[in-house]
Amino acid sequence: MTAAPAGTPVASVAWDGSAPVIIDQRLLPGELVHRRLATLAETIDAIRTLAVRGAPAIGIAGALGFVAALDRKSTRLNSSH
Repeated sequence: MTAAPAGTPVASVAWDGSAPVIIDQRLLPGELVHRRLATLAETIDAIRTLAVRGAPAIGIAGALGFVAALDRKSTRLNSSH
């Protein structure tokens, strides 16, 4: 993955339409790796292992992971009817 040009703001947490995407903070500054958190368990693991850091980023990643899990559950429930 290529690095953003110097001085360019980079979102540490983003939403790809169905799941949160984080910059794996454990790998900085050597590598810039975006990690998609496809499940609530992956979100919890990212927070526990400090892949996402800082109170605002942790809160946003946790909330987006929870929303994604609820959306998947809602989709499964709706498709069973």
